[in-house]
Amino acid sequence: MQVMEHISATERRIIRRVLTNISDLLTKHPGLTVNVHDEAEMVYSGPFDRKKIEEEIGHTGMTTITVKVPATQHPVVRATVLFIHGNEEDVLSDSGCSEGGEWLEQAMCVGEPE
Repeated sequence: MQVMEHISATERRIIRRVLTNISDLLTKHPGLTVNVHDEAEMVYSGPFDRKKIEEEIGHTGMTTITVKVPATQHPVVRATVLFIHGNEEDVLSDSGCSEGGEWLEQAMCVGEPE
């Protein structure tokens, strides 16, 4: 079975870019955790594991990915992205973050600044 086979190539490309952005965060934040929800339930919770996360995306009409960065020099922060499948280039439909988590939301959606 192809990973994310139920969604279009356009959506796969955008979602994979977000996953790459999350992976890039691991260098500075190795303890980050990821929760993946579909419309019905949490389908993955744990450390960033791209293969496992990709296997859980696209089985329902929406997928939510939440990243939590543990407290070190700052409070615990969370950021969430919402993918609505079938929206093609607008698959990344919404995002949000906890107080102080704007940097994390930005890094997930567009990448970290150089």
